[in-house]
Amino acid sequence: MIDFTFFLLAGMTATVLCWSLLIRRRIYQFPFFMAAIYCAFIIPQAIALIQNPGPVPEDAISGYFIIATICLLAGFAGYGIKPSPAIVHKLNIPICEIRLLYCGLFFVAIGYFMNLLIGRIYATGTVGTQWSGSITIAAFFGKLMFPGFAIILFYTLRRPSVQLVILTALACYLPIRIVLLAGRREAAATLILTIALAFYFRRRVLPQRWMVIAAIAVAALAIPAIHHYRYAVQEKDWQHLTRVNVTIGIEEQMEKEHLELRNAAMVYYMAREMGLRNYGLGYWDMMVFRFVPAQIVGIGTKASLMANTVKYPDILHDEYNYEIPNGTTITGVADTFLEFGLFGSLVFVLIAWCFRSLWAAAHRYESPLIQIFYIMLLGPSMRAVTHGTISFLPDLIYNVFFLGLIAFVSRKKVLSRTTGSGVIPLHVRQVQQRARASQAPAQRQSLKPAISR
Repeated sequence: MIDFTFFLLAGMTATVLCWSLLIRRRIYQFPFFMAAIYCAFIIPQAIALIQNPGPVPEDAISGYFIIATICLLAGFAGYGIKPSPAIVHKLNIPICEIRLLYCGLFFVAIGYFMNLLIGRIYATGTVGTQWSGSITIAAFFGKLMFPGFAIILFYTLRRPSVQLVILTALACYLPIRIVLLAGRREAAATLILTIALAFYFRRRVLPQRWMVIAAIAVAALAIPAIHHYRYAVQEKDWQHLTRVNVTIGIEEQMEKEHLELRNAAMVYYMAREMGLRNYGLGYWDMMVFRFVPAQIVGIGTKASLMANTVKYPDILHDEYNYEIPNGTTITGVADTFLEFGLFGSLVFVLIAWCFRSLWAAAHRYESPLIQIFYIMLLGPSMRAVTHGTISFLPDLIYNVFFLGLIAFVSRKKVLSRTTGSGVIPLHVRQVQQRARASQAPAQRQSLKPAISR
């Protein structure tokens, strides 16, 4: 049974991946990213889990593979739902690009300042493995450097100059430094996708298929071995990297006792056998955790806002004698099942439909702000698969809020041609122009008899 469900999962992953590669433009769309994460993260861990199941029952492994396949199909099917024209229409906001550039520079400046503050807090030696206090606030605003860099890059590709190239390099320095010194996978993915999609949206540049396949293979090898790089950076032991071969991550993963998919299969098994569900309260708790600062409202007030969700680490420890190691996750498949059971796959339908709407708006209106919004959500969408979907909603709100502020500041007003006052949105002017163009041939036909007379 395990072999059948695994081949079903692998086969559906390969199918969605091939569908995405048939047309190169699809490699920047949500089904490809979800299938790529399955191929680079879920499938290798599934093989390791089959070879070394540990305390996980066989029917739990098979059941998890089936739910993972359903979630993949849900994401693929959700992307097939046509976006609402009203929602796509509302995303079209005329933007003054020079004001947009100033907003990008401001966000980059905030990112530099906050990361400098984080460095000083680290220097005090009071920061543990779990961040809390002022450093979380600094990290919250420090992430603004990524949309700031994207804005500057988009403007540079539109109007290249020496000054803008220098600004782009300065804006890019901090994200590169974070990737190299901290080994952050999501930051690396966001940086690479920002550059790649900026060239796609501005210049329609697409990578070759062999480059995409090679990138997935590199990710599959690098993800389980990233801890070696982090160790070498933290200990400044660069000789350690020379002792790491290409396949060491896969080899260690096959023998590893701490697997994310083992956690996920145990959480799925616990929720299925005990009938435990959060019914969406896990998303509320994450919202409170991310957006309610205990430094302002107090720890007690913040704790009182939390819902009574399933404490799965404690239940796994007490009922199944299983410990979830620190630093590991339960994947988005398990957390959606814990929230809604079999209906949890609908979460991926909603995420996919959201990306389909943004993709349609980004191409229809060619708005840099919509395109940057699309890019900024790609990292959270991939983390929704590898870590859990409960963090996607706070990331969505975070980007809506700050990019919405940019839209408000940089919104461009269009004066009426007849009265010289009032505001006519860009899409209204486009409709008026198409209507006048369609009426012109009829008017010319009606004038022909008069001219002949």
